[in-house]
Amino acid sequence: MRPTTYTVLLALLLYACSGLPKLQKSQAQIPCIGAVGHDQSTLFKKAFQKVSAPHLNNAVPLSLQKQRFDARTYQKYTNTLDVKDPKTEVVPTDSTQAPMPYYTLGISDFVGLRSQFNREENAALKNYMVMDDALQVVRQISFVAPKEIQDRLADTHHYFLTDSQDGLMLEVHGPSGKTQIDMIVFNIFDFETADICWSKNRYGQMQVATFLVDGGPCPGNTQKIPRKLQEDTNHLKF
Repeated sequence: MRPTTYTVLLALLLYACSGLPKLQKSQAQIPCIGAVGHDQSTLFKKAFQKVSAPHLNNAVPLSLQKQRFDARTYQKYTNTLDVKDPKTEVVPTDSTQAPMPYYTLGISDFVGLRSQFNREENAALKNYMVMDDALQVVRQISFVAPKEIQDRLADTHHYFLTDSQDGLMLEVHGPSGKTQIDMIVFNIFDFETADICWSKNRYGQMQVATFLVDGGPCPGNTQKIPRKLQEDTNHLKF
């Protein structure tokens, strides 16, 4: 009977996980904006183990900044060259010269992102996040772009995180209209994450209340550890 028991358990596990969004393609688990997973960075190297990403019904506004390398950011970049294309390597120069730039891309509308996570279509992902309170959301990435992408970004003014059949995309708007860019073409060498604060809606269901970008405590009656909300409810009953 033991093999039968194992078969049943395996079937239940597969069924429980089937509702999660499919993992988006990535190279060496390089995070894109909006990805959900575990920050596994060390003192010397950034790393992120992606679990999944939300489905977006509406575009989420982003901010894009063009930057010059300094000693610290250049060191972070060179730490990735053993697993990235060395053709994109830049030579460190002083600020009076014109080295290849890098970009920072970050979420600028966390209220809009929160509403997307709380949509019914993301219920399975949200339930999974409730069970693992160590999960975080990638809120910003730093990257070097190929020359053709740099040229495309040079003439754009508005940026959004959008959904597609291939996963989350960067949508850029410019004089010639809008176009999507797959973030997998970026040489991402750094990222920042946001913690998740939870609350309960009027039906007693867990929902994303806000995102923490400074590592501080969750505001008001929200909790970083979802089970504490259930514990608080139990205390109130007594």
